[in-house]
Amino acid sequence: MKIMISEQFQKFMATLGIDLNSTLEAACVHKIVWQEQLELSDSDYWRLMSELDNELSDEMMINFGDITCMQTFMPSFFAALSAQTGLQAIKRLATYKSLVGPVRLVVTTDQERVDVRVEGDNLGIELPRFTVMTEQLLLISLLRVGTGLPIKPVLVGSKYHYGSQLSNVIGSRP
Repeated sequence: MKIMISEQFQKFMATLGIDLNSTLEAACVHKIVWQEQLELSDSDYWRLMSELDNELSDEMMINFGDITCMQTFMPSFFAALSAQTGLQAIKRLATYKSLVGPVRLVVTTDQERVDVRVEGDNLGIELPRFTVMTEQLLLISLLRVGTGLPIKPVLVGSKYHYGSQLSNVIGSRP
C-alpha cells in the first residue's frame, strides 16, 4: 500500500517530537520517506503503528488525534467535514478510511445511537493502543469541528487504559 505523508504532516509530527525516518527504523521498516510517499506492506504498517504506540505519550496522542492541530489537507477529513450531518460525516470517514491504511471503521446505527468500531483489515491483528486511541480521538474531533458543538460520546471503550488526559479530552469516562 502507498501512504501519502505530506511535508506539512511530517512537520506536524516533528512538532510532536517524532522523526518519521527514525521511527520507521525503530519499527524495523527499512524504508525512508521519499517524495512524500511511502510504500508499506500491511505488516510494515502495523509495526510502524506499534512503534508509534511505544513513542507517543497520551498528550502526544491527544495532539495527533486533533484535526485542528494537523495543519495539513486530508481528503478523508475534508469529505467528512463537508457532510450535512454527523452521521453522514462518520459514514464518509468510514468510506475513505482505507485510503490511509489497513484500518476500517465499522458503523452500525439504530434509532437511539451510532456505534463505530475500529478494526484492522487483517484478521488476527490486534490493533495497537495508538491506533485505537487516535481513531477515537479523530472521530470525536471531527464531529466537534464539523458541528461546532462540544460533542461528548455516550460510551467510548477499548481493552486499553485511558489516562485522565484522554478521558478529559473525550469528555466522558471511557
